[in-house]
Amino acid sequence: MKNLNCIAPPYIGYFQDIVDAKNDTYKGRTNVTKSTLVGLKEQVELKYNHYQSKYDASLLHELDDSYYVGDEKAALLKAYSDKGHNLNLLKKAIKDAQELDLKNICPYCGILTPNSIDHYIPKDTYPEYSVLAINLVPCCIQCNGKKSEFWKLDTGRGIINYYLDSIPNEEYLSCSVKFEEKIPRAIYSISNDNGINSALFSIIETHYERLDLLNRFSESSNDEITNTLDSIHSFTENSSQKEIKSMLNDSHSRKTLRYGVNHWKCALLKGLAQSQVFCGMAVNGI
Repeated sequence: MKNLNCIAPPYIGYFQDIVDAKNDTYKGRTNVTKSTLVGLKEQVELKYNHYQSKYDASLLHELDDSYYVGDEKAALLKAYSDKGHNLNLLKKAIKDAQELDLKNICPYCGILTPNSIDHYIPKDTYPEYSVLAINLVPCCIQCNGKKSEFWKLDTGRGIINYYLDSIPNEEYLSCSVKFEEKIPRAIYSISNDNGINSALFSIIETHYERLDLLNRFSESSNDEITNTLDSIHSFTENSSQKEIKSMLNDSHSRKTLRYGVNHWKCALLKGLAQSQVFCGMAVNGI
């Protein structure tokens, strides 16, 4: 996959817009949530600056613990859970900032549509960051559920931050194609054979394990392999194995430009091109 694009700071403006849009009263009484959030604005701005400083230094795992409890915590969480037009504008701004090819793909897995928002640093633990733009990651519901509150280990972060971490251009994801009763099955693995920074690769390993990505890639590959065979049969006739391998490699190159070298579909195409058995199946129209 590739990095996500951050929307432009200052991020406290989005918080202010969300607070300002809340009604001053609720059922004829002062809206306690709004008045609490108004009173917390300066503190939240300091917290945003603290987050930004740790973010810039790649030290998010060293964030100070949150001290918000009770009504203050509840109000900060409602800044997100109450939803509303201005929160939707923030989510839209985050989505619109992304490359066209990446807008409709979950960055965590690269498989499904990003139909939810993950709080990279969980809002229940850090409610002050519940509407901080660079803490909001568009992702699929499945990844959101698997990640849940997890984001770090004792030794550092354990989930890739697609705003912060420099996604490697070096290949670490590979795919081999095995055959079970003449049915191709994609087997994925990750390895650091190309000199990726060891601290970053440790995050990648934990990310893939937590989200069960290698198994999910294999399951998703079944339809992709069938579609690839159908495409070969539709656009080629009397092709040799060498020509089919070349076609697969060309497709791999195009997808790599769009999604990055470590996208699961790119790894699959490379694995299919390297499989003589698969190319032979394609030649024979199986």
